[in-house]
Amino acid sequence: MNSAKMAKKAGAVALIALFTGALFTGSAQAERSPDGLPPVDQSTQQKNREAALSSTQRSLAAYQEEFINAAGPAAQAVQAEFRVPASVATGQAILESNWGRSTLSVNDKNYFGFKCTSPGAPGPIAIGCHKYSTTECTPTCHTVDAYFRVYASMRDSFRDYGRLLNSNPVYAPAFQHLNDPDEFIRKIGAHYATDPQYANKVISLMRNWNLYRFNTPIAAGSSLSGDGKADFITVLPSGEVKAWRNGAGFAAMPWDADAIVGTGFAEDNVKFADLDGDGDKELITVLPSGEVKAWRNGAGFAAMPWDADAIIATGFTKDNVQFADLDGDRKAEIIQVLPSGEVKAWHNGAGFAAMPWNADAIIATGFTKDNVQFADLDGDGKAELTTVLPGGEVKAWHNGAGFAAMPWNADAIIATGFTKDNVQFGDLDGDGKAELTTVLPGGEVKAWHNGAGFAAMPWNADAIIATGFTSRNYKLA
Repeated sequence: MNSAKMAKKAGAVALIALFTGALFTGSAQAERSPDGLPPVDQSTQQKNREAALSSTQRSLAAYQEEFINAAGPAAQAVQAEFRVPASVATGQAILESNWGRSTLSVNDKNYFGFKCTSPGAPGPIAIGCHKYSTTECTPTCHTVDAYFRVYASMRDSFRDYGRLLNSNPVYAPAFQHLNDPDEFIRKIGAHYATDPQYANKVISLMRNWNLYRFNTPIAAGSSLSGDGKADFITVLPSGEVKAWRNGAGFAAMPWDADAIVGTGFAEDNVKFADLDGDGDKELITVLPSGEVKAWRNGAGFAAMPWDADAIIATGFTKDNVQFADLDGDRKAEIIQVLPSGEVKAWHNGAGFAAMPWNADAIIATGFTKDNVQFADLDGDGKAELTTVLPGGEVKAWHNGAGFAAMPWNADAIIATGFTKDNVQFGDLDGDGKAELTTVLPGGEVKAWHNGAGFAAMPWNADAIIATGFTSRNYKLA
């Protein structure tokens, strides 16, 4: 090779090294820096942003549509859990990851360029730190190690981004504009990046690609599939947990698909609850040690949709643990009946995490562990308390204060002719108001539609929704 060609090649290699090397320069910033800047290398992220915007108009590049199709649902999960408009999350992800083509996106599923705060501190969602070495000149050149967060999935990377925005007070003004994504990102952009045009670039992406379409209304409640309509669950003799998806809402036999969602469970030791507030219910069991183990639902209604697990509590028994969203934030609390008859609840302050509880309260007295249930009857997101009286009447207390000591402010007899071991509640039509169900002697599961919310006898229709079950072996989730 002649000297001219060698010089040309060397120059190209140097240019590539300079560009890629910039990806890993800069020191790690505190996750909650006073000025609001995220824990990223701003110079590197600026290069990603410029590359992402090299074609701001819609083009025929398949990778752009593919990225949006993947990022949109992840952003919707962030909207459900952390209230960040999905259009904003998707637009920022495009900028920060260059349409998912940045080195960190490809290698580490890190779509926002987040650094670890120290080599062994990836934060509560990332699963590790990836060290990259590069040369930094300030002005003398030296080797620098930078550590970037590694995620198990795109969704986790988006969740970490949502958590950052939701927990850093400097971004709080943005959350006054949840119904105005453009203004939301203007408030975020004032602190998120050093580029004064950052917000306008995100807005341009949202408009050019109609990312606003992802800002769909969040389902009133939670379910296995995430659409708010309760799905049907049973444990087979083999220990497999089988689910039927609710495709038709409140209707006769509304199920349109089925899947095995778990294995190795007993019919009296499986529960479902939305712990992280994203609308998808998690799977929960009590281990022989008394530990409560949960598996996070990362895929909605699917075969084995769980993508993480955690011990969320200790000291419980399988026949004395319940879950319900008492304060309307979509994250279920854990509840137990004490030997004294007091009902104790622990508030879920951290979502899906090890031991996420940050407060507790006695919410009721005079109950037994086998005769108390919780269900949102009026659709306000806060679960009511119910019990079956000795006469067969189902009595409910209205939750008027959220998570608080004795939050009940009204009561009503909502049904008659039931026994405590044969009544369940579930929102079948996704309107936020729970329906009442029971198993008839023939094995049919009968449901009554809740047409009036919290009221005496609010049921206005009924249907047989399943056949061949016992009261002990079905759940609505």
